[in-house]
Amino acid sequence: MKKGIYKKCLECSKDFYVAQWELKSRKYCSRKCFHKVWGRKMIAYSHKRKGIYKINSGSFKKGQTSNEKNINWKGDNVGYFGLHKWIELELGKSKDKECVYCGNNKNLQWANVSWEYKRQLDDWIPLCYWCHRKYDVNNWGAATHKFNL
Repeated sequence: MKKGIYKKCLECSKDFYVAQWELKSRKYCSRKCFHKVWGRKMIAYSHKRKGIYKINSGSFKKGQTSNEKNINWKGDNVGYFGLHKWIELELGKSKDKECVYCGNNKNLQWANVSWEYKRQLDDWIPLCYWCHRKYDVNNWGAATHKFNL
């Protein structure tokens, strides 16, 4: 047996059933009616201030908090994965390039030229998986020692 009641929608005056657990909170028959009312209230409220209410009007603009402008920017103290993410953002995905040594364009990775993992764009080259392994064989573990991986 149902334990709710029927209420009248504050927007369209239509009768609708409300379950007992939502008796205090439910005032509208549908989301459509709810958003009609709250949309009007937000626009009315925003007219008291400058302009009209806009969603995301206080958001950051693109580039406003990128790189050095970001409060979480670590500079050269960045970790291994953060450095690789930064390289990918700055130089693009390596899969769009081709291997510097063999010309292959499959399974590419960004390889560090100097093995010092500096935050310099010219210190990185795209290499395929196998060329990257051959390239790093002399300094295997340089990243492990620098980043304590």
